[in-house]
Amino acid sequence: MKKIIALIFAAALVASLTACGTDETTTATDDTKDGTNPVAKSDLKGAVNGHVLNYKDYKIVLGSDVEPFLEAVGRPAEEDISVVESCAFLGKDYSYNFNDIVISTFSPDGTNNHILNIRLMNDNVETQEGATLYMNADEIIAKLGQPTEKGGTSGERFFYQKDGMHIEFLFEYNEDFDDEVAVEMYYKFDATAYEIEE
Repeated sequence: MKKIIALIFAAALVASLTACGTDETTTATDDTKDGTNPVAKSDLKGAVNGHVLNYKDYKIVLGSDVEPFLEAVGRPAEEDISVVESCAFLGKDYSYNFNDIVISTFSPDGTNNHILNIRLMNDNVETQEGATLYMNADEIIAKLGQPTEKGGTSGERFFYQKDGMHIEFLFEYNEDFDDEVAVEMYYKFDATAYEIEE
């Protein structure tokens, strides 16, 4: 049941990230071109110093080129890769579903794709501090400390901001745990500087 719910959440995430007025949605192998990182190393300094996620012995850095990660851990099956024309950035936006995590990308130059968001889909993956989905607010605070911001209209949200990115938790009541627990968890990179103007 949890896997079905996780897949529904993944589909909703892809839809929300790509609902920009275009009908072009394809599932295909990644055709991202090889090349050097178009974002200057100085631009990535914040990303390198910010929140990172370890997945399959790979340190995922938000804002970095997605290709080295895909080469290290392998690409998901073709049906687990979504591609759409970007409405906020140049080129195409990709979404890679690895079951445990879903990685969404953006392109600052229309060529290379960089990691924009990571959604954790289950409690198999944790932050460097040990926080996971399905922990309650007190457990999250015990791992990460007080959030830098709280908010939300459809449930309480915690935000842990650091160097141009944040980890976000959404808490809702869950019958399985008989408690308010983190039911959604994201790593998000602030890429507003790369958005195109309409």
